[in-house]
Order: sequence, then C-alpha cells, then structure tokens
Amino acid sequence: MKYWIFGCLLLSVIMVTPPAGAQIPDQVDITGSTPWLVAGGGERATISVEVLDGTTPLAGLDVAFSVDAAY
Repeated sequence: MKYWIFGCLLLSVIMVTPPAGAQIPDQVDITGSTPWLVAGGGERATISVEVLDGTTPLAGLDVAFSVDAAY
C-alpha cells in the first residue's frame, strides 16, 4: 500500500512540473522609440515588450509599467 501512495505522489509531481517550468520566460526585451522620456513632458513614445520562452515569442501576456516614487 505504501508503494502505491508513493507512486501516485511521484506521478502527480512529474505531471505538474513541466507546465510550471514553461511559464517562466527566458528573455524579456524592452525597446522604446526614444532613448529618454520625461514624465509630464509633451513628448510621446512607443514602448514595445517582447517576451520569449527560448526562441518562441509568448503572446497575450499582461505587462505593467510603474515608476518608483523616489525618483
């Protein structure tokens, strides 16, 4: 009976591990249309974010930008 429980636990860990590891991106590239942007200024910029899992781009991810209040 102990081996059956151990086998079921081991199988569940093996089945859960690959999907969890696939959700961590390998590379995040952030590019902008201007090298410097001042908040509150009249300039506009286009910011692009590309998230890669190995060499495969990941689509449909939520991206949040924030500013540190100390600056």
